[in-house]
Amino acid sequence: MNGRTDKGGGGEEEEALQSVEERYTEWKSLIPVLYDWLANHNLVWPSLSCRWGPQFEQATYKNRQRLYLSEQAR
Repeated sequence: MNGRTDKGGGGEEEEALQSVEERYTEWKSLIPVLYDWLANHNLVWPSLSCRWGPQFEQATYKNRQRLYLSEQAR
């Protein structure tokens, strides 16, 4: 009735998901070019807020700084 020809009903959602996955894969392959360092941590819950902490080291080509992420309160 709505003019769609696909039988599954989720064709547009599948295409959007595939597009997101393709963009993510492309970004992951470019990490060494874009960033000097990347830390990847899987969190149990999404972090609702983050805050930069004290800076540990500042040099010509690198800075080290603490990052605080919030956790879910129970």
